[in-house]
Amino acid sequence: MKYEVMFKIMTRLLQKRKVTAKEIAEKYDVSIRSVYRYVEELIVCGVPIDISRGRYGGLSIADTFRLPAGYFTREEFSAAINALNAMASQINDENIISAREKLESKQKNEVRELSVCGNIIVDGGTWGGGAKFTEKMRVCEQAVNQSKCRGLNPFAGASTASA
Repeated sequence: MKYEVMFKIMTRLLQKRKVTAKEIAEKYDVSIRSVYRYVEELIVCGVPIDISRGRYGGLSIADTFRLPAGYFTREEFSAAINALNAMASQINDENIISAREKLESKQKNEVRELSVCGNIIVDGGTWGGGAKFTEKMRVCEQAVNQSKCRGLNPFAGASTASA
């Protein structure tokens, strides 16, 4: 839920450019304090959000910030393709079929393994197969639990441990 709300905050700011924390809190049923925590995490991730206090204060996002063109969540992407499929079955229009084919060609077949642990997100999409990813995550988890430092060299495929 946390990441859903963070994404909704970001899209809301992109739509309205300036909102209050109270407005966000009421809209997404979270506390005002949670809104500020989520905004701080977005800022750490590189989203240019400005927090201004006072009578005309609020949360605002830089005018130059944009999501990548054609950005969809998996669910939105799937819904768009399904809607175009339904339309194409009812209306014989080359534009609808062409749009559907273009979207389908952009669909990513690669499954990326994401692991979320506290404030760390690990993208295992480039770490090889699922078994390799699981083993590497197990080694990292053991190192954290044992308070050891792990050095991962993505080019050599080796790792080292130190106390």
